[in-house]
Amino acid sequence: MENTPLYWSNPYQTEFEVTVLSVIEKNEVAEITIDKPVARPASGGQAGDRGLLTGDTAEIQFFDTKLEGTQTVLIANQVPAVDKQYILVIDWNWRYSMMKNHTAEHLFVSQLLQRSPSLSVCELWIDGKKANLTLQGSEIEHQDLLAAERRVQQLIEKGLEVTTELVESKEVDEGTRAREGALEKHEKLRVVSIGSHDESACSGTHVRNTEEIEVFKIVDYTSSNNRTEIAFLTGSNAIEELTKTYNLALTRTEQVPFEMEQLGHILDKYSVLQANHEKMLEKIKSGIDHSVRIHTADDVTIYHDSLPGFDTKALREAALNLERDEPALVLLFSPGETSYLVVRSVGLEEACVYMGDIVDSLEGKGGGRGEIYTGGFQSVEDPEKLYQELLIRVKETI
Repeated sequence: MENTPLYWSNPYQTEFEVTVLSVIEKNEVAEITIDKPVARPASGGQAGDRGLLTGDTAEIQFFDTKLEGTQTVLIANQVPAVDKQYILVIDWNWRYSMMKNHTAEHLFVSQLLQRSPSLSVCELWIDGKKANLTLQGSEIEHQDLLAAERRVQQLIEKGLEVTTELVESKEVDEGTRAREGALEKHEKLRVVSIGSHDESACSGTHVRNTEEIEVFKIVDYTSSNNRTEIAFLTGSNAIEELTKTYNLALTRTEQVPFEMEQLGHILDKYSVLQANHEKMLEKIKSGIDHSVRIHTADDVTIYHDSLPGFDTKALREAALNLERDEPALVLLFSPGETSYLVVRSVGLEEACVYMGDIVDSLEGKGGGRGEIYTGGFQSVEDPEKLYQELLIRVKETI
């Protein structure tokens, strides 16, 4: 392709001789204008290139690239000399990961469109770590997402050739995907083709062959109101995340023996148990009036209880559910290796007055203002003993 930026014609070239034309310092960064379009600026939903400018005695790292008019501008924290030549070295890992992510995004969207033609990409961000994609137009079921993921992986392994060409806008094929208004805005469009599976107008950088992507993995998604947000990884980033996740599950088999094939069933069972646990907590919180134990110290009533399984949020809600008119202190404790504590004062001084020094003296951490104080203790060997000690000391304080 003639008269095209080098990052389009040969994105695999990473070293260039450039001249610094000008430097503007603003907002604590240096905006460095160079004479050649060799670093790709952020645009079209893809992050800008990163890299180094190296000279005789200087080495300046730039962490982003942007376009000002027709000029390429590097963003850095150091200031180079103007009208001097440098060797610009592209951060290859960052660019190559973006190339993999962007080509994979084209494949993935093409597979989703086969199932749901009414979908359209409304948001896109691709950088050297992951890709985030938002589609709208219809609901996407999780099984359709995973089916598209499997198909993308199959296409990656087929080793499809990825080609680019500049096409007159009026000659762009009807089947070519392009952003709304792109055909009217530009006389020519750069069309990226992946075998016979996808043609898209795109300004991003891409690999030459789908085999280079190696692995495609969805790592997160949410879907509601005909809008689906998806995050995915490719290449070594995907392999690293898959390895970390698998190993995390694998190490748990020493504590709770299970086969990896049972993981889905275990998570389903956990979901049911978690739902039942939440129902139990709600029942306990609503009936806390009838379950707390009562002590009196110097005309102040102390309502207290030990509530296994409660986190600080649940303890706080339970404490606030206790409606009292007389001066009272509510002390609710959740026992465990990590133990939690919430204290509420009613008609008294701030709760921290009664519990702050006690928690500090027992090597816990806590804080709060007004009627609620929240605390916690790590590596608790005997939670019941700690609970009784808290009660004894708070009575002494009162």
